[in-house]
Amino acid sequence: MATKSNDEDKHTSVDGKQTIPLWTYRRGRLSVTDITSQSWCEQQLVYSYTIPTIPVENEAMSKGSSMHLARELEVHDIVPVNITSKEDSWAIKFLNMLDGIKGLANGRTCIRELPIFGELFGKGIFVVGVIDEIRYNDKGELVVSELKSRAKSRTLPGKAQRRNHALQVMIYKELFDELVLGHLTKERFIHHVGVDETKQLGDEVVLHMKKSGISCVSFGELLDIVLLQFQFSDLPCVHSLVVEYCFQGDCQSFATEKVAFDSDWLINRLDHHFSFWRGDREVQGVEIEEAWKCHSCDFTEICEWKKQKEAECMARNMAGH
Repeated sequence: MATKSNDEDKHTSVDGKQTIPLWTYRRGRLSVTDITSQSWCEQQLVYSYTIPTIPVENEAMSKGSSMHLARELEVHDIVPVNITSKEDSWAIKFLNMLDGIKGLANGRTCIRELPIFGELFGKGIFVVGVIDEIRYNDKGELVVSELKSRAKSRTLPGKAQRRNHALQVMIYKELFDELVLGHLTKERFIHHVGVDETKQLGDEVVLHMKKSGISCVSFGELLDIVLLQFQFSDLPCVHSLVVEYCFQGDCQSFATEKVAFDSDWLINRLDHHFSFWRGDREVQGVEIEEAWKCHSCDFTEICEWKKQKEAECMARNMAGH
């Protein structure tokens, strides 16, 4: 059974003294979506933080969200729980994680919408995400699966999109494995998230924990339980990664692609992306070879990176004559 706060992340604090992009734009931590969006176009991502826009969910996005929710409800219910603090908000994530890993350890073959977090490869940047699906295959190996819906036809997306999907599931595997291996410590979590481990959890959260067989009252106690459960529940590391493609017209799967985990490639990508968030380099847009992405970008008319690249291209053409 999944729980959901009625006020997700409302109480997350912002350290206004920090000026690097990680704090200017993302309050000191990243989501997996931040990283994949950055991989698509870093300049577009930054514009989405700095230029006021009205978020519009189109029909395809709405249909995709509905498909994800329907799949989640196939394996568990969603129970609303009121929260009163940032610690409560994180406690809700912890309860969903405990439900999932206990289910896997006790014979459940599939869980969906599993919150995950960590400090990838110990690089000092905290990343949070939600694994779409994690399940056992016929050999008893753990498989991370990500659902992607296609709105117009039963065709696979282009190479750039599939590369982003591969990046996403690789990050999920690394975050999950690092928790299983005990790489994330309680001290590092508190350092990144800025919570009070002595904080007493809200009444509704405590009541729900008791219904789940968990007896504790402080945030730090619950955090200890989560970290220990990952390490000592006999969970294996993730063995395989797949991306499943479904057609929105009939909600049926039409293709499944296996993704080979490549730690060197992943580290290389993260080093490049994280260098921006640390303030080690300026924002970058797409290169000329991927300028086709600009055709569907909301910021193409004002994009300074695009103007710069067009000017460079024009200068080279003039020099060639």
